[in-house]
Amino acid sequence: MIPIDFTSKVEWNEVETERYVEVEYDYFNGEHLIPIHGEQGEQIFFEIDIILTMVIVMV
Repeated sequence: MIPIDFTSKVEWNEVETERYVEVEYDYFNGEHLIPIHGEQGEQIFFEIDIILTMVIVMV
């Protein structure tokens, strides 16, 4: 059986440097792996900012 990727990304903008990865998007549903490299004794920090926007339209 062949796996099918149903990942959906809208307005996905990714900036990757040697020191960090920054991603901004309007919609994301699925999986996106980001490799993290480190040596023993190094510290790895994560910062995740989640902004939820909800629009309700009443007719």
